[in-house]
Amino acid sequence: MEKQRIILNFSKDKTISVLVDKKLKNKKTVEMIKKGVKKAFDYFDSVRKIDFGIELIYSRNEFDEEVGFKTENWVTANSFGKRFIIFSPSKIEEQTSHKKNEFIPIISHETAHILLKKINTDFCAWLSEGIAQNIAGQEQRQEVKPENLKYFIKDSLFKNSNYQKFISRQGYTISYKLVNFLVKNYSKKQLMDLLKIKYDYENSSMENFCKILKINKKNLLDQFKCVLKSAE
Repeated sequence: MEKQRIILNFSKDKTISVLVDKKLKNKKTVEMIKKGVKKAFDYFDSVRKIDFGIELIYSRNEFDEEVGFKTENWVTANSFGKRFIIFSPSKIEEQTSHKKNEFIPIISHETAHILLKKINTDFCAWLSEGIAQNIAGQEQRQEVKPENLKYFIKDSLFKNSNYQKFISRQGYTISYKLVNFLVKNYSKKQLMDLLKIKYDYENSSMENFCKILKINKKNLLDQFKCVLKSAE
């Protein structure tokens, strides 16, 4: 398949390169991409210099060749640092378990990850997933299982645990709910300061986390447990 490169200039220092099938009419798709990207740009408005790529994928085989391994049908996108791939809106329902109307939110989600990496390369995993989902409007309403709540508090709240293990333990749901709570109850500045905390796999970031939110650990845990135990 021959692809063409389309350059989208949002401003003098915000440029995106989009790779699409050269044979297709791509005007509507490009407008969808612009809409999704803008949502992330608007939130991370403090990030000035932006230059990354988006490539549309048209088959599961093509996607798997790009990532280097076989993927499940729920996987719709994958990030490679300064670029990400995503199934074309014309193929997303055929090639994945997602609907066409999810294309724009996924664009917003993946763009948010790229912008966060420009702020902090050692970001907190659950804050990253949570802010991306909230920007994209990808609401998560499942109840969190007690064992997954326990795992999160012990291994993921103040440090980065194994990412795949975290995701398998309702990581997306937990991330969405907690960041949604933070957005509603704390300032944007506080949330951005949380996103700047350096996270790793051994040292706890509890002290910095609580300092930014001006709350002690007990009260923070009580708040978070209440959010994650709710049916909403």
